[in-house]
Amino acid sequence: MKKVLNYLLIFLGLTGMLISTPKISSNISIFNFINPKIVLIISMVLVGVGVVFSITKEQPIKSEKEVPIYKGKEIVGYRIIK
Repeated sequence: MKKVLNYLLIFLGLTGMLISTPKISSNISIFNFINPKIVLIISMVLVGVGVVFSITKEQPIKSEKEVPIYKGKEIVGYRIIK
């Protein structure tokens, strides 16, 4: 789910960068109120945040250790040691 959110941020950022180009921004009426440079800056930040979050891996916090339970030479389960 987290990857989907990161890719969505990147996609929104790239779309914003595309929309802020002069040829496209002249055809969109919302840019009468908003400066295209602001949209470009926000889009670049979205792309940067999406890329950074998609590159970094989430390390699970593991304070407990699992050790195997043997029955003869066969592992039959695992026990958690705190």
